[in-house]
Amino acid sequence: MHNSQEVAATIKEAAKNIKIPIGQLLTECGLSKNALSSMQSGGYLPRTENLAKIADYLDCSVDYLLGRTDNPQAHIKATVVNNKLITLLAQLTEEQQVMLEAQIKGLLEQKKDPPPKGDG
Repeated sequence: MHNSQEVAATIKEAAKNIKIPIGQLLTECGLSKNALSSMQSGGYLPRTENLAKIADYLDCSVDYLLGRTDNPQAHIKATVVNNKLITLLAQLTEEQQVMLEAQIKGLLEQKKDPPPKGDG
C-alpha cells in the first residue's frame, strides 16, 4: 500500500513545479479543499479515478504520484510508442493485419509453453 503522506508530498511538489495553486488543482479535479490535508495526516488516499484526474491535471502518471517511478513523464513514452504502432498498423492491408494477428498469437502461445528439454 502506498503512503498517503508521500503521495500528498508528491502532488504538492508537482503542482509547485508547474506553479499551480493546490486549491485550484483540488477544485478543478472535483476534490474538497481539505483532501490534501487529510492525505498529509495519513488517513486518506484518493480513489483511483481521482488520482487519475490529478495526474492528468498535472500532466504526469499515476505511477509517479504513487512513487512507483521517479519520471513524471513515463506515461508519455508509452503513449508515443502506442501511437507509432497504431499508425503502422493502420497502413497494413486487412490481410496483413490478419497475418500479423496470427503471428502475435503464435508468439504468445510459445511464451505459455516452456521449450522442450533436450536429451542431456
